[in-house]
Amino acid sequence: GVQYTFDDGDSDLTVTKYDWASSDATKATVTAGGTATSTTGTVTHVAAGSATITVTATLSNGATVSATCAVTCS
Repeated sequence: GVQYTFDDGDSDLTVTKYDWASSDATKATVTAGGTATSTTGTVTHVAAGSATITVTATLSNGATVSATCAVTCS
């Protein structure tokens, strides 16, 4: 699979966990790298088509920030 890394861009933030998700697991899946605070997700092609990969970082104050990446599998 392809690995993507989430960079929150601010070393002052305390991230308590990252949640990785695929909008269509029949096209592409995403697996977090080892721990809840891993910034790396591995995307694996399942079938031809498109999916959106989303990573959501939960901060120690309960706030969240998300990033998305569109992938096309062929």
